[in-house]
Amino acid sequence: RYSLALMGDEDALRRGEPQVVDVAALPAGAERDALLASGVRWYMAVPMIAGGELIGALSFGHDRGDFSTDQVNIATEVAAQLAIATAQTRLLERVRAHAAELEAKVRERTAQLEDLYEDVRQNEERMRLLVESVSDYAILTLDPRGHVSSWNTGAKLIKGYAAEEIIGRHFSVFYPRETAEAGWPAKELELAAERGHFEDEGWRVRKDGTRFWANVVITAMRDEAGAIRGFSKITRDLSERKLAEDRVKALNKELESFSYSVSHDLRAPLRAIDGYAQMLEEDYVAKLDSEAQRLLGVVRGNARRMGRLIDDLLAFSRLGRQEPALQRIDMTRLAREVAEELRGTQPVAIELAELPPANADPALLRQVWVNLIGNAIKYSAKKPAPRVVVAGREAGPENVYSVTDNGAGFDMRYAEKLFGVFQRLHRAEEFEGTGVGLAIVQRVVARHGGRVWAEGRPGEGASFHFSLPRAP
Repeated sequence: RYSLALMGDEDALRRGEPQVVDVAALPAGAERDALLASGVRWYMAVPMIAGGELIGALSFGHDRGDFSTDQVNIATEVAAQLAIATAQTRLLERVRAHAAELEAKVRERTAQLEDLYEDVRQNEERMRLLVESVSDYAILTLDPRGHVSSWNTGAKLIKGYAAEEIIGRHFSVFYPRETAEAGWPAKELELAAERGHFEDEGWRVRKDGTRFWANVVITAMRDEAGAIRGFSKITRDLSERKLAEDRVKALNKELESFSYSVSHDLRAPLRAIDGYAQMLEEDYVAKLDSEAQRLLGVVRGNARRMGRLIDDLLAFSRLGRQEPALQRIDMTRLAREVAEELRGTQPVAIELAELPPANADPALLRQVWVNLIGNAIKYSAKKPAPRVVVAGREAGPENVYSVTDNGAGFDMRYAEKLFGVFQRLHRAEEFEGTGVGLAIVQRVVARHGGRVWAEGRPGEGASFHFSLPRAP
């Protein structure tokens, strides 16, 4: 085999033209010497062309430079066949190399898939064991039509069915007959498919026919194309909580009846005391000395104070049962209305800044402003220039409102007592009150998800703050 460069004019070979080469004219070198040593003085190079590409040349030679037509034709035919065979051999080699490469990739991918499958299998096994070990929750899956397809230990404990008893049955068997006949199970699946998941609380039925109060979460399971493949369903038995809530409601109802009864029973003697004292003042004033008249005033004052205390206690009691009716409130307007009503003709300067709006119950928030602004006016009334400042600001996820006065103030060591029922830091002779107002403030704000706190210094005034979640 010799280099193609020794085969004459390559361009002519590419055009399919045989070349006659004089060995003596070749460049000096080992190949030229080998040809001369073998007795070859001339040779012909016939191109090997396949698919229009020159892939080599077939050469033959002797000691003369004349080649017959038959020799040329035979060499050309042989070269053509060799070119086809060579091209096919090269193609076969490429095909084999490509096949080997594909086979190696298939083996590699197969190994990866096997590893992935094993990981998935192990994860599924771990998840199955985890779900099986959960006993406080009934965890099951449903097919797209609502038939049970899996069942865990918690489901058996809560609902009473063994897996072999329930798998394949429709999940509507867990609902009271009236609920199932109303189509609620199908509606739950429809809502879960529409929203992604659906949560509900209500009565459910065990295998033995007993009912329990359940919290149910149904989640739609979809494939990559978004088609429903089934549903997961998690159920908690909240019967004890439901029983406790019902008991609390019953107790609250009893307490409310008791409160009104006590209120009526207490008010009757108070009205009698106040009425008789008033009759003494009006009808026997000429027969009473100044001390007797003063004592009658004390009796009537205490009777009225007891009446206010009863009213405040009833209001405080109702707050524990009343659900806030939330709506957007213009706090600036509400606080201004309360401030104007409470100030009346009193010589107190009230500064009210723009307040952020709130999402709260207007009637309950009015009680908050009445107690805070009313206290500020009351405790600053003895100052030469009483002053009250109402302010508010946004603070992250909440709004903070403040009422500040320059009045009597208080010792911070006793700040925790301020919001307790009947907890007062000043004597009734100094500042009248029932000791319930700030407790009402604390309860109202807590029912709205907020907090209350206070700051003060004796003789230098006080600031009362409360926060509420920011209005949407």
